[in-house]
Amino acid sequence: MIILRVLENVAQPNFQQKMIVMRFLEKLCVDSQVLVDIFINYDCDVNSSNIFERMVNGLLKTAQGVPPGAATTLLPPQEATMKLEAMKCLVAILKSLGDWMNKQLRIPDPHSSKFSDVVEYSSEITNLPMENGVATEQEPVDGSDSHSDASNEVSDASTIEQRRAYKLELQEGISLFNRKPKKGIEFLINVKKVGSSPEEIAEFLKNVSGLNKTMIGDYLGEREDLSLKVMHAYVDSFNFQDMEFDEAIRTFLRGFRLP
Repeated sequence: MIILRVLENVAQPNFQQKMIVMRFLEKLCVDSQVLVDIFINYDCDVNSSNIFERMVNGLLKTAQGVPPGAATTLLPPQEATMKLEAMKCLVAILKSLGDWMNKQLRIPDPHSSKFSDVVEYSSEITNLPMENGVATEQEPVDGSDSHSDASNEVSDASTIEQRRAYKLELQEGISLFNRKPKKGIEFLINVKKVGSSPEEIAEFLKNVSGLNKTMIGDYLGEREDLSLKVMHAYVDSFNFQDMEFDEAIRTFLRGFRLP
């Protein structure tokens, strides 16, 4: 509501407000764990906004400058200053995430004393005796703990990738539904984001955020066989018992717009 809206206003921003926002983001981007937490808790959650994606896109568009031919309230020196600040933020994000990855992979700082130890250890591994093309240890080493940790990290990363992929496919289906409802539902059924039964489609239309209410009304108002069944299932999903008529009709019409 505050940070992203100011950031995403490229053509006619309030210069002072936008500079405050980008200086805040530059400080935020130094903390790699905060960036990772934002991505996992928002961009990988189907019920949340893509905050990390919007932040990076907003900085990218600011760094590229006002589109050619667009009217702007910025003076040339102000635009140049904003471009530079946006580039600083983008560089800070890349450096921060690079440092975070190094920590996960346990890669020490090249300027630290530990780095030479790692290089020496790597050289020892390279010179180990070979058996069937595989390096063999001279003495048995218990690596079960490190192997377990690595497996857990791979599992966590895979889960995060699956969550992100699921959300991207769901958002693609919602975007298609908001343009062409019938094709959107077909797409979502094909990628298994919604079941094929009228009851499951009705539940999806009733509960998923981001769907255009006018398009929901259009879909429920179609005369095709599946749409009619979905419309009946949608109506049957409500319980109007003990409601006054005005309260019931408001509840019913809250989820879609009548065609």
